[in-house]
Amino acid sequence: MPKVSVIIPVYNTEKYLPKCLDSVCNQTLSDIEIICINDASTDNSLAILKEYAKKDNRIKLINFKENKGAAAARNTGIDEAQGEYIGFVDSDDFVDLDFYEKLYRTAIDFNADAAKGNYKNAQSGYIDLSLNEKIREDKNNFAFAYCSAIFRKKIISDNNIIFPLLRDMEDPVFTLQFSLLANKIVIVDTACINIVKRENSLTNSIPSLKQITEKIQGLKKIIEILNSSNIESASYVFICSFWIWQVYINSMMNKDCNVHKCVANKILELANIVKNNEFVYKELSKYSKEFSLALKNKNFERLCRGEFNTQKEEIFSLLRKNIMRGVVNA
Repeated sequence: MPKVSVIIPVYNTEKYLPKCLDSVCNQTLSDIEIICINDASTDNSLAILKEYAKKDNRIKLINFKENKGAAAARNTGIDEAQGEYIGFVDSDDFVDLDFYEKLYRTAIDFNADAAKGNYKNAQSGYIDLSLNEKIREDKNNFAFAYCSAIFRKKIISDNNIIFPLLRDMEDPVFTLQFSLLANKIVIVDTACINIVKRENSLTNSIPSLKQITEKIQGLKKIIEILNSSNIESASYVFICSFWIWQVYINSMMNKDCNVHKCVANKILELANIVKNNEFVYKELSKYSKEFSLALKNKNFERLCRGEFNTQKEEIFSLLRKNIMRGVVNA
């Protein structure tokens, strides 16, 4: 059994893929398997994957004949994985060479179900430790930045934890579900995955109505998971507020007035099923007092207009991959 299975979904990233593969193949922890899922790339990605697979017998290559999305690719990787732990890398990013060794050794030393490192901005080298501090307070605060961690495979398999088949918001749903079931999550601040800013990536584009619809579906799923759990109030408020704000401000990047109306309606609907409303509104005021007040007062017209003033630089704005890439995305 490999110590770690590394799952890499690939779609049209020929420019970045060799660096990603080099970083994984050259890990100081050699007892790993590398599962690459080519999601029907139309560039030279498949040829690159085949070349690397010939040189390294730890690479298992799966080739989708039609594009299914990253969630489906990751789920396929999970089904194929034989490792004790599972890690995920996006094919335009790369990991420090001791990344998996640090995470695995710490997980084993502390008998932890997950070990989490950090996201590092590949361009600036910036690392934000804020989320790790929140996870030290309560493991259930681990609800994003999933590529910075390894997860015990048995927990995933025994509980049928999968990525929902969405093109967005699938990763926080997966991460939250795992965190709620994990007995222990340990932090390794010095283990880093490098997040690359890619201007033409999906996460950097203005979201379409379909993408926004899937963001809202993901947000609804997160709230439903939180509502059905026995999570502490502080963590409930933190996670719920973070994702309401991120989904809203990212969706409002689309300037279509009809889209704004749809977003405002859906956010108001979801606010009605949120528990601990007053605490959530208070937490949201840390992002924007105006937004918090509009949501609390069910001010549809104000929510449609958007353009709220923020109180300070967004909390944890560099902790999630697409936010790190220079836009407010979720």
